[in-house]
Amino acid sequence: MNELLLELDSLPMDFVMSVGPACRPAQQVKHAGLRFTAAPMDWMQLYPLQAVTHIFETAFVDFFAEIEDITPEPGKKHRRVVDTKNDICSIHHFFSKDSLEKGRKEVRKTMQKRYKRIHGFFRTAQRICFVCNREDSPELLLEFMADFGRIYPKAEMVMVNMRHADTDGLSMAKYTAGNCTLYEAYFQDENPDGADIATNPEAWHGNTPRWQEVLQHVHLS
Repeated sequence: MNELLLELDSLPMDFVMSVGPACRPAQQVKHAGLRFTAAPMDWMQLYPLQAVTHIFETAFVDFFAEIEDITPEPGKKHRRVVDTKNDICSIHHFFSKDSLEKGRKEVRKTMQKRYKRIHGFFRTAQRICFVCNREDSPELLLEFMADFGRIYPKAEMVMVNMRHADTDGLSMAKYTAGNCTLYEAYFQDENPDGADIATNPEAWHGNTPRWQEVLQHVHLS
């Protein structure tokens, strides 16, 4: 057993939140039984980590306040809509049958409600865990946690970041800065049944066995 996975076992988390850059981390956190309430960023796409810090700093006041419909194929169930101020893309929340303005109001209402619930958890949390599969450097990931930690200074920040690597196995690395700890897992993050979404609808899940091999060592307090 990898020593860093055993170390993760010893760190109870008060909250586990997916932070993209798309839907895969949210799916895998849910699959692992670590998602006990919906988070605003769960099913959002293609957003920078600075956007996460900003919207929590500002209590989601400008979240999807300014939007643009970039739906490539009109007629599908959902629109593709971008929060132009925060550079966040939604592909699951705006129904094509509804007006864009109706969708905007409903998304803002729903996500601000989710934010208020999570904010209550974060204010009293001792340890917050972020899960993602980002290509940002370890230094930038630690910087994000430090910035987020200034919003919730009582909590220790932990991140588990999955990186695609051309390897058959699983390897781990650890980085620390202040009260922020980053665990990086390296493995071939392609779905075992194929990486082509046209022939495998679950291709976007990535390598579920490897994700779960890591996430089984993440525990809620």
